[in-house]
Amino acid sequence: MRKSILIILFVLLLTACTNKEYKELIDKANVALEKGEFKKAETFFSRASLKEDSEEAIKGEKVASLIVKAESAFDEGKWETVIVVTDDINIKDINDKAKKNVLLNLNELKSKAEDLKEEEIKLKDSIVKATVYREEKLYDKALETYNAVNLKTDKNKKIQSLKEQVLKEKKDTEKEKQDYLAEKQNSKTQESTLTNKAKEHSDKVEEFKYVTYYNNRFGFSVEHPTTFIEDGVPQNNDGREFVNNEASISATGHHINLIEDNETIETYYNNELESINSEITYQQLGDDWYVVSYLDGNNIIYTKEIIGNSIISRLTITYPANKKDYYNNMVTRVTKSFVGGKDELLW
Repeated sequence: MRKSILIILFVLLLTACTNKEYKELIDKANVALEKGEFKKAETFFSRASLKEDSEEAIKGEKVASLIVKAESAFDEGKWETVIVVTDDINIKDINDKAKKNVLLNLNELKSKAEDLKEEEIKLKDSIVKATVYREEKLYDKALETYNAVNLKTDKNKKIQSLKEQVLKEKKDTEKEKQDYLAEKQNSKTQESTLTNKAKEHSDKVEEFKYVTYYNNRFGFSVEHPTTFIEDGVPQNNDGREFVNNEASISATGHHINLIEDNETIETYYNNELESINSEITYQQLGDDWYVVSYLDGNNIIYTKEIIGNSIISRLTITYPANKKDYYNNMVTRVTKSFVGGKDELLW
């Protein structure tokens, strides 16, 4: 009998201790909720549920766990997850005293996630839009696009990483702009030099009369001296060659993507340079054209290509090097008259 009484007393004492520990853990969990320490609250509610399988502990742990999940998603830049999780949290399941603070935290977290989601979209859009402008060499528009977004330092790692990318690309664009302007100025200087030299020797140059040849397959056109005779008509009508007894003018067209996929004018420019095994006297690459002039034995070869939408138009002028002054004006005029086609018209 005495032994039974001792067992009952021990059980009652143990239960009382457990109840006391449970209540202390629940109190600590609620205090943590009030302070916004949700990871601590989750831990206290979890420990309390081990002491007593109560609805208060289980629901409290669930709420705290969801808030921790939302905070973690926020740090990782998973804005949609933050918005969905915060909407799923039922604050009715927590202590009345902690509800107000929890609600404030949730609303603030959701609001920040929505703002940063919008900011991320703007940053990514600016990068894509500015990249297109850079490819088109519209550097001022690219810089305007970068400057239109907020680039102030952000605590969120994902947003800050995007801002650093924008800042880097902006700096690269500024350098590209400077290089482009310098190259453009250099091109003007070289063209001016060639023009002046041509004028200096104008008294040594024969004045030619000109007629325009138009290719109705590829849509390009070019002037040639009337003293240069058409040297046959090719069956595929890809162009013409006009010759005199020592010089020739050849204008042809062909489709792009013959060398490699996704060709640009730079593809043809580099291919032209690689194919030349003699001294190159002049070379210039433009937005949709290039010019290369070089010595080939006793002749000067002057080549210009213009890229269209689906075709390349090519002009080649060959003339004696020892009669450079004689043909300079002719080469300048023919080259300036050369208009490239865009697409194949007839075939």
